[in-house]
Amino acid sequence: MKQGYKNKRDFYKAEAERNETAIKMWKESAEQKQKELDEYKKKCEAEKNKRYAKLVYCTNCKEVSSVSIPPGVKLEEGDCVVCRVRNCQLLVTKINVRTF
Repeated sequence: MKQGYKNKRDFYKAEAERNETAIKMWKESAEQKQKELDEYKKKCEAEKNKRYAKLVYCTNCKEVSSVSIPPGVKLEEGDCVVCRVRNCQLLVTKINVRTF
């Protein structure tokens, strides 16, 4: 339903007020989305730099060593810490094994 105004000045004033509230709403929404985007970027950056520590056994030099593996890299692609030979590392799965 249309609302009648006495004169054009009242009409323009009401329209300006409506536009002002809409602008506030859109600014708040944009700030919220920007904040979420910044948090997501920080989380992705932290995940990208995250490394995993594993114990590996080298079949060439018969040594067990601890290595840090970045995400996206396979264990087979890395080289031994001691002898620097590639494709000779095996993951140590059982660390505390009792021998009787």
